[in-house]
Amino acid sequence: SSTSVLWRLKQNVANGFKRKKKKKKKKKKKKKKKKKKKKKKKKKEKKKKKKKKKKKKKKKKKKKKKRKKERKKERQLESTAASNLSS
Repeated sequence: SSTSVLWRLKQNVANGFKRKKKKKKKKKKKKKKKKKKKKKKKKKEKKKKKKKKKKKKKKKKKKKKKRKKERKKERQLESTAASNLSS
């Protein structure tokens, strides 16, 4: 019977190790998942920032174009006024 007691003790120790290993693996997996989530969040925020920047740039470009058009119109008016005066 002493061998069976020893065997059971050995089994328990082995199972304990297995359990510990499993727990460690689970913890690692959880950590990895958390990291992935964080990365995803960062990526999303980066994308949002980029989109905002693009929108701002587009708005600026539109404004510039509008200003250019207005200036061109003004110059044209001035030149027609000048030619009218000379004639």
